[in-house]
Amino acid sequence: MMRLGGVGAFFGPVMGAGIVISLQNMLADKAGSWVTVIIGAIFVLCVPAFHKGVVGELQAFRERRTAAQKASAQA
Repeated sequence: MMRLGGVGAFFGPVMGAGIVISLQNMLADKAGSWVTVIIGAIFVLCVPAFHKGVVGELQAFRERRTAAQKASAQA
């Protein structure tokens, strides 16, 4: 849960736990015993894709966007 949400931010582990619990609840009725396999596949895909976790990547995106706006405003 911490790795998915992001270790460097305070809200990262909280968001990671929320994502995992929400996915488990949503998929429990639809996928039955396959929930664990689906959650595992999501982890395998997300951890390499989001090196900083979901929260860390969102923060980095926001910083890049702010820097780009400042650069275009100065030009």
